[in-house]
Amino acid sequence: MSSSTSEKQRSLPSNSDSGCVDLLGQSRAPSFPYFRDWSFDYQSDLKPKICITTSTSAGLEQTLPWLFYHKVIGVSTFYLFVEGKAASPNVSRVLETIPGVKVIHRTKELEEQQAKRYFMPIWNETWLASFFYKPCNYELFVKQSLNMEMAIKMAQDSGMEWIIHLDTDELIHPSGTGYEYSLGNCLEISLQTLMQLSFQTMRAAERDDIKEPFSERLLGNPNYFLTYGNGKAAARVQNHLRPNGAHRWHNYRKSPKEIKLEEAAILHYTYPKFSDLTSRRDRCGCKPTKVDVKRCFMLEFDRAFQLLPLPPHHLLYIHTYLPYGLFIVPYLLLLLHSHMAGLFYSSSKPTSSSPSSSPPSSPYSRLLLLVTLLPLSLACFAFVLQWRGGLDDPVTHWSTDHREFPGMASTHEKKQRSLRGRSNSDSGCVDLLGQSRAPSFPYFRDWSFDYQSDLNPKICITTSTSAGLEQTLPWLFYHKVIGVSTFYLFVEGKAASPNVSRVLESIPGVKVIHRTKELEEQQAKSRIWNETWLASFFYKPCNYELFVKQSLNMEMAIKMAQDSGMEWIIHLDTDELIHPSGTGYEYSLRKLLGNISADVDAVIFPNYESSVERDDIKEPFSEVSMFKKNYDHLPRDVYFGSYKEATRGNPNYFLTYGNGKAAARVQNHLRPNGAHRWHNYRKSPKEIKLEEAAILHYTYPKFSDLTSRRDRCGCKPTKVDVKRCFMLEFDRAAFIIASTASSEEMLQWYREHVVWTDDTLKLKLLRKGILTRIYAPMVIIQELREAGVFSSVVTSAHMSLNNSSTVSISRESSQVTGRRRVLESHLDLDTESQASAIPPQSPPGLEATQIEPLSE
Repeated sequence: MSSSTSEKQRSLPSNSDSGCVDLLGQSRAPSFPYFRDWSFDYQSDLKPKICITTSTSAGLEQTLPWLFYHKVIGVSTFYLFVEGKAASPNVSRVLETIPGVKVIHRTKELEEQQAKRYFMPIWNETWLASFFYKPCNYELFVKQSLNMEMAIKMAQDSGMEWIIHLDTDELIHPSGTGYEYSLGNCLEISLQTLMQLSFQTMRAAERDDIKEPFSERLLGNPNYFLTYGNGKAAARVQNHLRPNGAHRWHNYRKSPKEIKLEEAAILHYTYPKFSDLTSRRDRCGCKPTKVDVKRCFMLEFDRAFQLLPLPPHHLLYIHTYLPYGLFIVPYLLLLLHSHMAGLFYSSSKPTSSSPSSSPPSSPYSRLLLLVTLLPLSLACFAFVLQWRGGLDDPVTHWSTDHREFPGMASTHEKKQRSLRGRSNSDSGCVDLLGQSRAPSFPYFRDWSFDYQSDLNPKICITTSTSAGLEQTLPWLFYHKVIGVSTFYLFVEGKAASPNVSRVLESIPGVKVIHRTKELEEQQAKSRIWNETWLASFFYKPCNYELFVKQSLNMEMAIKMAQDSGMEWIIHLDTDELIHPSGTGYEYSLRKLLGNISADVDAVIFPNYESSVERDDIKEPFSEVSMFKKNYDHLPRDVYFGSYKEATRGNPNYFLTYGNGKAAARVQNHLRPNGAHRWHNYRKSPKEIKLEEAAILHYTYPKFSDLTSRRDRCGCKPTKVDVKRCFMLEFDRAAFIIASTASSEEMLQWYREHVVWTDDTLKLKLLRKGILTRIYAPMVIIQELREAGVFSSVVTSAHMSLNNSSTVSISRESSQVTGRRRVLESHLDLDTESQASAIPPQSPPGLEATQIEPLSE
C-alpha cells in the first residue's frame, strides 16, 4: 500500500477523543485482505504468490471484471497472451497500465520463437502430438499449451509460487476457506510437497438475454455440462514443470502429487450469451458438416452449434443493404449497351475516316444513364448518412445486443454520457466496457444511502435490540444495500447509550425509539392486553418477556410504517440477515418483494442457521460462511435421512427456532402474531413460503454469547426454572452450562455442541445439501467496512456533536419489576376465540416421520 494512503488513514479523526473507543469492536483480518483503496498495487505482501496465465481475444467488458475479481481473491500477477480484440491499441493500452499485468502480443516474433524446437520442447514430444496441425479448437489447445510453457518461465523469474491457466470466461470460487474468501488461503491449506490442486467446474444459465455473465449471477449445475467437466488445475511453480494441455500440469522428472478440492470450484460461464453462437462460429472456418466439425471441435455440444443454420438476423443484413447494390444492375446494362452500340456503329460504317465522328446519342441511352445515376446517388447519400450516424440501421431493431463501434454514438447519447462524466468518446474509446444493465446492488450509491424517494416497493424493518454498533451497523447497512429504506429500532441497554444512539440517529432512514417510561405507559394501553392470542406469554420472565415486548414494539411499528407510506414490514433481530436469493441477477430484497402477487398478504422466509467452524469468532457477519438449511428447502428423505448426523447430539435439528420469519404487506387491521408472524383483525391473511430466499440466523456464533445471554436473565440454573424462562431446549441447556460450569468446561461444551470441527462430516453434509456456503453477506459487509462506511458514520456523528452544544438527554427507564407490574395491572382477557401467537419453534424431529404419513 502506498505511503500516501497510510498517511491519509493516520490523519482520519479518532473516535477516542469523543469517548467512543472500540465502538465498532476489534477487527480481524478482512475477508478480502488485498482489497486496498482499489489500487491493487501490493505485490510484495501477498503470500503465497499466485499467477494466472490466459490466452484471450476478449474486450475490456469481459477482461476487466475477470481480472479484478481474481485480484480481489488474492492473485498478484497475470500473463495475458492477447490477440484479436484484446490486442487492439485501446484495449491493450488499458491492460498494460494495471499493476501486475503482463501483456504478451501474438506477434510474428513470438510465433517464430514458439516454433523453434530447441526453445519449445513440446514440438519434440508425443503427449501433444495428436493435437498438431488441426484447425479451430485443436489449434487453440496447442497455442494455449505453448503459451503456458512460456508463462512457466516468466513465473519462475518473478518468484511465483503457484500458477493457474484460466480462460476469461472462468472464475475461481475459493469456497471452503472459512471466513476468508481468498484463493491464497485455499492454496495455503495444501501440503508443501503437493504439486497440483484440481478445481471442479460448475456452470448453468437462467435466461437467454444475458449481457454481462459475471455480474448477472449464474447458478451452478454440477451434474451436466455443455462443454468440459474435468476442471482446471493450479500447479506449484518448480523446476521441470510443463503443461499437460490447458487443464492440467505435469513434470518432466516426476509424477506430480495431486489432490482435488472438495468445495472450491471453477465457475465456467458456458455459452451465457446468445451472441456466443455466432461469435464462436465466426472464429472458425470449418464447414458445417458432421465430418468437418469433428476435425475442428473436441466436444459434441460445440459441434452441434456449428451445424445450426444461419440465424435470421443475418438474412436481415441482406435485406437491408440490398437496395444499396441495386445500382449495379443498371450500370451493367449501361456498359453492355455502350459496348453493343460501339460494335454496331463500327460494323455499319467501316469506311468512315472522320476523326471527330462518334456513335449517335439516342433517347434510350440518356434514359439508361439517368436510371443508373439516380440509384447510385441515393446509395451514396444513404452510405454517407449511415457512416455519420444520422440514419438508423433497421438491423438494430431486431438485434438484442445494442452495442456500437467506437465513434458511432449519436449526438444525444454523447451529450448524456458527457453529463455523466464520461470523457472516453474524445479518444475513440466509447463503450469499451459495453452497455451495462441494471446493477446488482441498485442502491449502492456513493455510500450515502440517502435516497428514499426512488425505492419501490418501500420496505421497512423493525427490531428490538440492545446490541452495540459493532453488530448493529453491519446489520443495518447490509439491509440498506439490498433495498430496505426505513428502520424502526426499539433500543435499550447498550444500544440506548448516548454514544451508540447518537450514531444510529444520524443515519438517514433510521428511527430510534428509546424504552422510556412514556413508551411503557403507552404500550400498557394497547389492545393486545385485552386479547387472548398472546396471553400464554404474560407473567413469565426472560424469553417470554422479550417475546411480549417484541410484539408490543411491532404493533407500534405498524402504525409508524402506515404513517410513512411503507408497503412491506419485517421484524428481524440484529443477529439475522435476509438472504434474497432467487431474484435472478439482482441480489435485492426490493426485487424479491416487488415480484410478489398483489393478493398475497405475507411472505414467509424459512431460516438457515449458522454453522460456525471455530471457537474464536469475533465478527460473525464477516467470518461465518456455512449454514444449515431449513427443512422447507430440503427433500424430505434427505432431511430425515441425515437428521441424527446433523443434530450432533443436540436436542433438535436447529439449535434454536426453525419456523422462519415473515414479511407482511402494510395494510389496515394488520397486527403482529408473535415475533415470527403477522395477522389481520379482519381476515385470514394469504401467505406464501419462498423457495430460495431465507433468513440467515447467526446462532451462538461467539463463545461469549453463552455468558452474555446468561447475564440478561435472572433465572435459577435448574431444569424446572429454565422451563419458565426459555422456550427452546438448547437455550435451556446453554443457560445451565453457562451458570454452573467453569470456563474450560464451557469452552469444551461449546466446541462439542456448536462448533463444527469434523471436516469429514461437514463435507458429507455439504454434498447432501444439508449444509451450504453463502458468501454474499460476508462480501457486502466486508466491502462496506473496508470502504470506511462504518467508521465514517461514527466519526461524523461525534464530530457533529463536538461542533454543537452538548445537550443532556434524560431517558427514564423503569426496572424489570416495574415493567412486569405494568403488564400485570393491564391484563384484561376476553373470551373471544383468537389464534394464538406463533412462538419460536424447532424444526420437525424424527417423530414427524411417523406422524406425517398418517396425516397424508
